[in-house]
Amino acid sequence: LPPVAATGTPVRVQAAPAPATPAPAQATAPPAVPENPPVFFQCSGAAEICAAVRSSLDRALDRNNLPSVRNPSRAAIIVVATATVVQQRVSQNFGTALATRTYSVDVIGETKEGDVVAMPPARTFSFDAQFGRARLDENAGLIADGIVESVRAFWKKRRE
Repeated sequence: LPPVAATGTPVRVQAAPAPATPAPAQATAPPAVPENPPVFFQCSGAAEICAAVRSSLDRALDRNNLPSVRNPSRAAIIVVATATVVQQRVSQNFGTALATRTYSVDVIGETKEGDVVAMPPARTFSFDAQFGRARLDENAGLIADGIVESVRAFWKKRRE
């Protein structure tokens, strides 16, 4: 029944205006690529090698204003290293036993989306744990610098 006014005469009711059609959704721009990608690093294998590479990489990332993250879900680039013992030998030099180990460190990288990030080739080096710590640190630094260089080159291409 139509509404009735106080005077008893029917009141003419106008239909509510049709809701305006929503404006077409604007195409959202893809999220901006950050200037410096957060990097997650994981290493498996020889613990002393992994520790040295992680320490060197943390310093190299910091020097290059690349954030290091400990949670892979927060990373734009995921770097995985594997440190393996290739050879062990014990020798006597000047009456001192030297236990020299040869290691190979292989590094792979990818984006969170699964794109491959080219990394430097595997690095093989030897040192004696008792007397050759400087050699380990030197090689860990070279591995870290190579990783940073690779991340920078990949990210530069992605931002273009």
